[in-house]
Amino acid sequence: MLNESDQEVLLLVNTLVKDLRSRNVIEVNMALTALAHLVTKEMSGMVVPMLLDKTTHSKDFSRKKALVCLQHVLTKDPAVADQMRSRVLACLGDPDPGVVAVAVQVCCAKKSKPPKPK
Repeated sequence: MLNESDQEVLLLVNTLVKDLRSRNVIEVNMALTALAHLVTKEMSGMVVPMLLDKTTHSKDFSRKKALVCLQHVLTKDPAVADQMRSRVLACLGDPDPGVVAVAVQVCCAKKSKPPKPK
């Protein structure tokens, strides 16, 4: 329904960024779910630091959603790989096996990217 270049997408992402700062776990998780589908390459620089912060959230399902969202951002902007590498690797040692599984998924997705033509 929305095109990445629509002004509404920018407004939605700005609202979702505010929701990421919420203390309400439901708002945070809804924002993470929506951001995974709405963030564009141009917006990734603004969103990635907040997503990286959410990988240390107290709730395991929030950490998993943050990693999934980072994976979606990575597919749109491979340049963020260096920025997120250490945080994703740290998630491999998470006490929750679900978070570890998603971290492995992100690492594998990053590795399976075809090389850019020179």
